[in-house]
Amino acid sequence: MFQEDFSIDTLRKDQIFVHINNLNFLKNNEYKNDYIIGQTLVGMFLEPSVDYYPDKKTRIRAGVHLLKYHGRNSFDKIAPIISVQHHANEHIDLIVGTIQGAANHGLLEPIMSFEKNLINHNENGLQFLLSYPWIQADVWLNWEQFIKTDDPFQEKFTAGANAYIKIHEEDQWHFGLPVQLLFRHSGGQIDASNLPADTQNNSSFGLFLEWIPDLPYLKSVSLEHQLLLFQEVNPGVHKQIINGQGMYSLLDADTKYGQFQLGLWQGYNYFSPHGEPLFLSSSLISDDNYSAERSMLTIKYQYQKKLNDFLDIALRIEPYYHFNTRRMDHSWSVYLLLSKDFFLRGVR
Repeated sequence: MFQEDFSIDTLRKDQIFVHINNLNFLKNNEYKNDYIIGQTLVGMFLEPSVDYYPDKKTRIRAGVHLLKYHGRNSFDKIAPIISVQHHANEHIDLIVGTIQGAANHGLLEPIMSFEKNLINHNENGLQFLLSYPWIQADVWLNWEQFIKTDDPFQEKFTAGANAYIKIHEEDQWHFGLPVQLLFRHSGGQIDASNLPADTQNNSSFGLFLEWIPDLPYLKSVSLEHQLLLFQEVNPGVHKQIINGQGMYSLLDADTKYGQFQLGLWQGYNYFSPHGEPLFLSSSLISDDNYSAERSMLTIKYQYQKKLNDFLDIALRIEPYYHFNTRRMDHSWSVYLLLSKDFFLRGVR
């Protein structure tokens, strides 16, 4: 539901469309732990844009990303949407400008928090989307902060890749190797911040097995096991965590009554600049709240319903049980997603 379809419709050559993308959210995080303070996120983002198809393989999009929290009179974020997407061939799409970001990358929660899709949905840079019989991949560069000479802050960018290597594909059984990489860099040579360059890497390597039965109430069952690694690439200054690792096992069931997921997390000195803080060894509350070993049981349930061809609603319930402290945190959320294209005119 949260991953947009950016494929180019070849029948839209020489046509202009108005595209509306809108996500309304209420996410209540009932967290009472030493790593992150509970918070309620209630708001919406709206992305109206104009799409022009100069030929059957290219789309030019121009619009604006608007993020607003309810209860505040102003927008929290206003950012332009400008992108060019070219469908080079049946295997490769290139996007320059505003890219498919956040949940579209499909990264594991310890690497990228789901909340990025709500509050940092807009990403800009360069992206390649690959689709071959043996591999599917998303490779991207998100330039987060540009600097000019003597700016008092560093440039920041994130580069990542999410690939799935297909080993065995049949009607009912799928087996493959998921690989995820994410680099976060802060630095630059023309800034006046006097801060050292900093590069962090998160990676995961796993096994994925899926069964698609021919049953009316059960759509699919999958088992996934991931090894996650963290490394501070250039630890020239004092860092609390230089390197670490984690193991994440996931059991998923997609049913007529919703999607269920059971997960077991075991981390040691694990950190991720974009990851969900509940999985990390370090704390966002205080540097003194540090635990090298973290183990947690994650339970997730999502029920979604398509109201019509452009409107979806979803309910998510997410308990987290911490084995270290024997305490339970939980989050519940409701989403309403609208995505619609309106034909504007043809172009001669």
